[in-house]
Amino acid sequence: MAFTSRAWRVAPFIFAVVTLEQAASFSIGINLFTFAFNTEHFSLATAANIVTNFMGTMFLLTLLGGLVADLWWSRFKTIVVSGVLEILGILLVALAASIKSLTPPECQLLDASCKSATSSQKAVFFGGLYLLALGAGGVKANIATMGAVHFDENSPVEKKELGTYFNTYFIHFCIGALIAITALVYTQENVSFEVGYLIALGCMVLGVIVAAAGYPLYRHNSPRDGTQSPVTSFAQVVVAAFRNRKLSVLSPEVLHQGPLDDSKTGYRIEHTDQFTFLDRAAVVDYNSPPTAQTSPWKLCTVTQVEEVKLILRILPIFASTIVLNCVIAQVQTVTLQQGRTMDRRITKSFEIPPASVAALPVVFMIIALPIYDRIFVPIARRVTGHENGITYLQRISVGLLLAIVSMVVAAFVEKKRIRVAREFGLLDSPTARVPLKIYWIMIQYFIIGLADMFTFVGLMEFFYREAPERVRSMSTALTFVSLSLGYFLSSTIVDIVKRVTTKGGGLGWLPSNINRGNISNFYLLLASVSAVNFVVYVACARWYRYRDHSDADSALDRDVELEDAPSKATDIGSVSKRPLMA
Repeated sequence: MAFTSRAWRVAPFIFAVVTLEQAASFSIGINLFTFAFNTEHFSLATAANIVTNFMGTMFLLTLLGGLVADLWWSRFKTIVVSGVLEILGILLVALAASIKSLTPPECQLLDASCKSATSSQKAVFFGGLYLLALGAGGVKANIATMGAVHFDENSPVEKKELGTYFNTYFIHFCIGALIAITALVYTQENVSFEVGYLIALGCMVLGVIVAAAGYPLYRHNSPRDGTQSPVTSFAQVVVAAFRNRKLSVLSPEVLHQGPLDDSKTGYRIEHTDQFTFLDRAAVVDYNSPPTAQTSPWKLCTVTQVEEVKLILRILPIFASTIVLNCVIAQVQTVTLQQGRTMDRRITKSFEIPPASVAALPVVFMIIALPIYDRIFVPIARRVTGHENGITYLQRISVGLLLAIVSMVVAAFVEKKRIRVAREFGLLDSPTARVPLKIYWIMIQYFIIGLADMFTFVGLMEFFYREAPERVRSMSTALTFVSLSLGYFLSSTIVDIVKRVTTKGGGLGWLPSNINRGNISNFYLLLASVSAVNFVVYVACARWYRYRDHSDADSALDRDVELEDAPSKATDIGSVSKRPLMA
């Protein structure tokens, strides 16, 4: 396949920014537990929640970044401004790590005399973290879409290449994470957090420069191009459907279609037979005064109604991936603490930093993704006839199954670790090394890496292709919002488990000394929740109806090329009635 289109000339800028931004933000997030626990002297549970809350907020703010790009600014402006905010956030975190007055005094870990950070120290630390989160959210929400819009979905060749683009995007996302987990975390652990954070700052500065350098090649969306705000349009459909709730829909033919070039959306979508209660929004109420009949809060077009239906269809799929991301969150919290207590020596002179153990699933994904894209997809395509080999939702289902397996394996590995610790009398020595090689923990990392590979890219392309064209940045951001809610769910589960299992004065499953805890039960709990979630997901996937992109040759291209004339709006097609996983 010769990648000669304009899309692939833009792609190197996109991939470079993704790599640099991910290296910067992830290097702080992945080792944040260590900094919060060792340097800021927060408790084990609090430090774990700081990580999940930070990562969760960063990914949740991608929705805001997508909203800004789709409704007010262009994607390019949102990326650049957000990048500057991220630079300022990293700078504050670096100052918190380098100025002694901004960190608590050093002390022996788990010693009762250890003092936690003061209010002013916390203000600088958390202020930097969440400014970083705000900026990272804006960059992550828009950078993938910035490149994807250059692929012509009217072309069968470029339509297939879009899948390769998303796979390649994720490879560079993983490369950035690998740089963070290895080089930058190693620097934090063996040189200083200050130096590690300053390198992250340099990565982000370079990322903003690269993003700006690609400006002449980009296609720039224009949110204020004369079409109605999608949020206002969605609200009008809900209000109109409620106001017309007593009207009957005799047949789809009587619904208000609007012009072919819908002035409110810029394109037209045909009627579908799901969520029919919303169809009342497109019924003309001839008993109302003429001015009320044409009010946008009383009468909407079928296209407006169908856009809302598209959003409602993808929400159950979105919701059923949150538990998977709760499982992935354990890589940066509980599993990280396990790795810290194990024998991490590779040679006599080299030892893996605890946070760098998380590089293992990333390495597996970097290796597996090209194999998946260049070998599995072509073979599967010949068997199934599907342009991506398997459908998006089938790909996601594989990831959900692997997440269950990973937690079961993690439980067995933890039981083995505790057994070895007991044999060597180390149960009451939380800082001692259990003579069990770190290789054991690689098994669960390998499986969770494969789960992430299948799910993340499948979700991102699914949201990009299935959501309304006017909200593609927001819809793509849902991939990260699912990650966000997974992190928050993880924090909630940790809090509940700690509260329930410590009733009666016991240490519970997740004490600061994990050798006296019961992490294996915690993993089995997550496996059980994941199994229930998978059943729910399958039901949602069987109910889901894909959009029919057979009429994509008439889709409106709302992104204005700098050197090209704006395209005309036409019909973008309808929705297929074929269940996905039937």
